[in-house]
Amino acid sequence: MDRNTYLAELRNCLSALPVEEQDEALDYFTDFFEDAENDEKVIEELGAPDKLAEEIKAQFAWVPATINTDVQKEEKKADNSGAAGGFRPKRARNSGSSGTGGSTYRSAGLFYEFDADKVKNLELAIGAAEIVMVSGSKWTVETRMVEPSAFRCEVSEKGTLIIDNRIRLPNLSFWQHADRHSAPRILITVPENAELGIMKIALGAGSFTTRNVELSCKAGFIDVSAGNLVLGNARGGTWTLHCGAGNMELTGTANGSCNIDCGMGRIVMNLTGNPDEYSFAGRVGLGEISFNKTKRSGVGNIECNERLENHFSVNCGMGQVTIRMAR
Repeated sequence: MDRNTYLAELRNCLSALPVEEQDEALDYFTDFFEDAENDEKVIEELGAPDKLAEEIKAQFAWVPATINTDVQKEEKKADNSGAAGGFRPKRARNSGSSGTGGSTYRSAGLFYEFDADKVKNLELAIGAAEIVMVSGSKWTVETRMVEPSAFRCEVSEKGTLIIDNRIRLPNLSFWQHADRHSAPRILITVPENAELGIMKIALGAGSFTTRNVELSCKAGFIDVSAGNLVLGNARGGTWTLHCGAGNMELTGTANGSCNIDCGMGRIVMNLTGNPDEYSFAGRVGLGEISFNKTKRSGVGNIECNERLENHFSVNCGMGQVTIRMAR
């Protein structure tokens, strides 16, 4: 087997990874072949492409789990052995965690864990990253390609889980030698049927999505500048939503007075409830706003005859705000 055949088979075995990550891995091992200048020796050292691919995918995988000291020692020993050409990703030490909870570092980045009953509120502020929220038994936060000095994750004395990465990040690479940019990623695990007092989410750029997550909050504040946010199964009290030039989609419930502001972006709310128990008022510039069958396009206002306890107040510039509600 020659170098090109080996690398082609390796890429085929990595097909489950995003193309960007496949390219990053292949670039690394291509350089490894060139540096060694002995293809046969390299192939013998690396082993079968499918076995190497499994090791690579394990480094990219997001599997929340606390790593104990013994495991860390074994990983460090493996790193120093030069196995597979030293392809293991660079470790990032975390900056520690104050308040309730604990943290450790993983080969993929930082890892934090907090007991379910310790988190009363959530405050998330991310400049640019790919964020995924999944269901689990505890609150955990795991990162990849996030600079520790620019990241804050802790539970305050009042029980607010703070996840903050608003500082502009430098170009980091998953592989030690490369200088290619890899987007920061954050995985948040939420206990089943989590209940929060206040939930604040501020997303600059990037994406935020939820998968099989159910949570409730008495008051939710969401601000999306230029990113894409999809929040599902959110049982809310009041919602305060702001969208600049991004996209926001919220599925769940809303009660009380909700304020919605949209500049050039798009906000969609798919809600469960009785439309007759809600009032709606809005002002629109060059965009469009709608509440079920009530719609306004272009400059103008939508007035409500009677403001009810459950009320939507919408201000839309050049974007689009759509609220759909059904029993």
